[in-house]
Amino acid sequence: VQSIMSKIKVVSDCISQTLKKSCIITDNNQIIYATGMSNKGIIDKDITVKLAKVIENRKSVVNVRVNNNEMIPLYNGDICDYQCQFIVPIIVNGDCFGSIILVSKDESCKIFDDDIKAVNLGVAFISQSID
Repeated sequence: VQSIMSKIKVVSDCISQTLKKSCIITDNNQIIYATGMSNKGIIDKDITVKLAKVIENRKSVVNVRVNNNEMIPLYNGDICDYQCQFIVPIIVNGDCFGSIILVSKDESCKIFDDDIKAVNLGVAFISQSID
């Protein structure tokens, strides 16, 4: 478990530093790691029912406030002041493990192809590490 957590931290840190957005990693119940902005205080918080449903549905979700998309609260008490969010479930051997979430509060935020590729690469790496 410690080895997986160290890999999760590396993935989150690299994604956040490269894409200049916050990266949050969850399991099926809570936030297990977060980098960027002031996300450190959200580690170990329970995820919301809405986020759990996204993970269960096994489909990626892109929300951009400029497009009038509703942001999905990530944890109980989340004020959802994100301008964009990208949520990708982590699937291991057909089972849902959690998610990688990319968020930004920058008003000019968009989710680009490179963001999608980087997060999907992170999901693949974590999936392989857990397998």
